[in-house]
Amino acid sequence: MGTVFGFVSSDVTSKLDILQTFKQGPSGHHFQTIEDMIIYEETENKFSDPKYVSGSRTLLRLHRALCMSLFFHTSTKCTEPPFSPHSVYCLVPGRTLSTQVR
Repeated sequence: MGTVFGFVSSDVTSKLDILQTFKQGPSGHHFQTIEDMIIYEETENKFSDPKYVSGSRTLLRLHRALCMSLFFHTSTKCTEPPFSPHSVYCLVPGRTLSTQVR
């Protein structure tokens, strides 16, 4: 399980770094709230630029990663022996991403 948690930790740290860079950058005042960030990226047509790393998408991906991590931890706690991290991990994307789309 160490490899999985190392990857998740690295992924979360990377996304937090991206968001922090936006907030501290020259357009940082547009990244003080989620609403401000989305309005800024939309009005500046940032979503159509394939080279632009979107703060909104990064935040969404961070949220999904944290939901997946929470589901994984909760599921492993409730799983009866013999415990298989792989079998629980296979359930994570379907159980977490399907709850995001409504």
